[in-house]
Amino acid sequence: MGHNAEDALDRLIRNFVSRMDEDRMTQVEESSYSLQEIITIASLIEEETDGTDQANIASVIYNRLEGSGNKQGTYGLLQIDASLLYALPDHRPHHQRGHADRLYNLYQNAGLPPTPISNPGLASIDAALNPNSTDYYYYALGTDGKHHFSTTLAEHNAFVNSSPMAVKRDKPERAGPGGGHGAAENGRALWRGCGVSGGDLPTLVGEQKAQELIDYADSIYLEFGADEHVEGLENTEEIKRIRTRAIRAGLRLVDCPIRHLGTEKAHEVYLGIENYLRDHGVEMLFGCTCEDVILRDGRCCGVVAHDGHQDYTIEARHTVIATGRRGADWLEKVCLENGVEHKPGTVDIGVRVEVRNEIMESVNRVLYESKLIGYPAPFKNISGTNLPS
Repeated sequence: MGHNAEDALDRLIRNFVSRMDEDRMTQVEESSYSLQEIITIASLIEEETDGTDQANIASVIYNRLEGSGNKQGTYGLLQIDASLLYALPDHRPHHQRGHADRLYNLYQNAGLPPTPISNPGLASIDAALNPNSTDYYYYALGTDGKHHFSTTLAEHNAFVNSSPMAVKRDKPERAGPGGGHGAAENGRALWRGCGVSGGDLPTLVGEQKAQELIDYADSIYLEFGADEHVEGLENTEEIKRIRTRAIRAGLRLVDCPIRHLGTEKAHEVYLGIENYLRDHGVEMLFGCTCEDVILRDGRCCGVVAHDGHQDYTIEARHTVIATGRRGADWLEKVCLENGVEHKPGTVDIGVRVEVRNEIMESVNRVLYESKLIGYPAPFKNISGTNLPS
């Protein structure tokens, strides 16, 4: 009360200097990090824990910065959501990652963010100066309210899978390897086309062409080290019996063969593909948003991108825009503004119901992954039920 911004800042600085006593400053000088880097690490620790396990959290950060990250699949990336949230306009998680200043995107940039992301307390600073000596690279918040630490991704995934309510902190925050819920996290790749498994590609290009594209994509997976084994090609008689039961219930069984990569293998495969593209001159921009499209004489000639600091244009002979669901509203707006004919796609709406394995055991034992298609009354529109094993 009654102090201007300069006075308040001066008080904060004096308080910091008084608390960073000679012993702590000596520890900073004897470390391989600058004072700002130590405070930045402490700020990450401050945001990651409630105060009971700072030294272990610190060890994960240092192990990722300094340790054999390639072996553990972390590659120098801290991947802490708190840094992303700090850079978002209102610090809330509903924004897309691309809206954040990409310098704070620790999913894409190895090392520390450029500045601290919070005002750390002394306990976090001391943890940054005195981390526990561990071989931890992962942690997850268990149902007991405590962080559980792991050395390998396999150990971490085993804990998360055994504790359904666990909050993943595997990189060290919430996303599985590769990020998001998809092939990279689940470690799977569609091997053979299923015309009713979802998507409009067979309708748009024809089933034969769609199958050729799927086979081509699969050959790329194999080229970069995917397992040659394909799930779902055996047990044909048992599958036939399940299909018959489905028909009697007014359902259609869709059993798509799946090439299962495994989470760790998926990360290796996708990294190999990324490095191959980079080595062959493909430029990839992360942390950018597409703001607009460039149209000339009724033809798309490129896009206007924004990297968090400025707009710039990218022109190309051919432009493919794939926004995903989050960008669908933006793409529709662009199409309307520019008179581009477009048609919204169908969105799946579903409810996940978990049941005991005994109920689905006869299906899960035979099929790695399947789907039941039905047309429930009164609307008679298509309904799909995934049956993951």
